[in-house]
Amino acid sequence: MVLSKQTTEERLCSRCESLDLDNILSGRWTNVEWEPVAFFGKRSAVLHDEGCPLCQALFYIAAGEHNTWSRRREDKICMFTIPSQLAYRGAKLKFTSDGEMGDRVLGRAKDQRDSTWLIVCNQTRSIDQPFWYNLIPTSARNFGCLAEFSDTFNGVGQRVRLIDPANVDFEAVKRWLAHCTGVHGELCNPGEGKRSLPKGLAVINCTTRKLEPLPTGVKFAALSYVWGDTLQVGINFLWVDRYCLPQQECPEKREQIQKMHKIYREADLTVIVAAGDGPDYGLPGISTPRVSAPSVDLRLGAHRLVSTGLSAQEAIRNTTWASRAWTFQEGLVSRRKLVFTVWSVSSARQLNRTSIF
Repeated sequence: MVLSKQTTEERLCSRCESLDLDNILSGRWTNVEWEPVAFFGKRSAVLHDEGCPLCQALFYIAAGEHNTWSRRREDKICMFTIPSQLAYRGAKLKFTSDGEMGDRVLGRAKDQRDSTWLIVCNQTRSIDQPFWYNLIPTSARNFGCLAEFSDTFNGVGQRVRLIDPANVDFEAVKRWLAHCTGVHGELCNPGEGKRSLPKGLAVINCTTRKLEPLPTGVKFAALSYVWGDTLQVGINFLWVDRYCLPQQECPEKREQIQKMHKIYREADLTVIVAAGDGPDYGLPGISTPRVSAPSVDLRLGAHRLVSTGLSAQEAIRNTTWASRAWTFQEGLVSRRKLVFTVWSVSSARQLNRTSIF
């Protein structure tokens, strides 16, 4: 379901109309105040006022499946702004003693633009920095935010993009892989000479659909949990334990099982299917339909705000895949991961281990 509104600021309630959206969404972050930019009062009162599209959009995304406080109608609600780098990644920004950001933020100059996200929080507790410092990023990951969409944004942080709710965007996946290969260092790209694979490793040739020994110097992907097709992301060889391990008992089979962590570590990509309860579920957005997540697409004058939805970490955390010890190992040791969930496809890399779960 999509809550889509074509509107202008004149249709906002007096509270939202008083917000300086141009300033709030400027993305020029020099410090984080940890103070609300708006107070909405009791949730019950706001829910009865359906005339303001911004109010309705904020509470639409705040009333998520896991958001228990949003169901308490007498709670008082307020809105914060947050840099996108801090919202989902839980980035440790550098602050001076007076709360101002240090000269560098995640290796970027502090005067660079970072997209601004809007998040609704519970106001019933006392407002103090340690509480809000921990609550806001958690709320962003668990419940989602409103973020400005722009085709021309070229700043730092996490850019919001619109997706096809039914199908996987393989061009985006290719860009993720190209960025990781071209920008990240040796941790993600150790080089062919440093591979440490067990002997006799076989892979599936995705063109011929036949098993063959892994050729020297070629990229291959490993599959965690179920079958998948890697041709569309530019990798022609796939390792799947149920098909590629030797079928008969032999020294090579025992070695490959004992060193399975090395196979996932040396794979150029691990495809993780975190949807469904078994290997017959398929790949959401490819072989099976993908569920459309509830979303917001709201136009306010020159600004277009869209909902970010539940973070990939939280979506993955509640899957059957994440509950298995052996799949935890696969996710932990893999250099790059392409994760399929019922609602989305996301990427993670070894440089950001916290994005596994």
